[in-house]
Amino acid sequence: MDNHIFVVISRPSDNPGKVVLVTFTSFEPHKDDSCVLEKGEHGFCKHRTCVSYDFLDDMIKSCGAISKAIQRGDAIPHEPVSGEVLSKILRGAKGSEQIHNASWVELDRQGLFD
Repeated sequence: MDNHIFVVISRPSDNPGKVVLVTFTSFEPHKDDSCVLEKGEHGFCKHRTCVSYDFLDDMIKSCGAISKAIQRGDAIPHEPVSGEVLSKILRGAKGSEQIHNASWVELDRQGLFD
């Protein structure tokens, strides 16, 4: 994976082969501001942070690929985001022009934009 915080925003139980991920990145004015988190909204938000919906070439991974990354030590599970932060991230995903089409379709198919 990478040295960023990745957040699963889809429901892996609905489709273990297509898990939609986003990442947190430092906020800068030129970045997508569809979802901005303020310091403290999540334990890893040490300053103003934005959610990157287009950070990866392929935002969809499988549960198996994530599990293998954890087993190899390439990914380290941390505290989940709160329901409030997850809802904010999903609202941002619905409105972001940066989200990959396949990710948008999977989130919509799972009814996460309702």
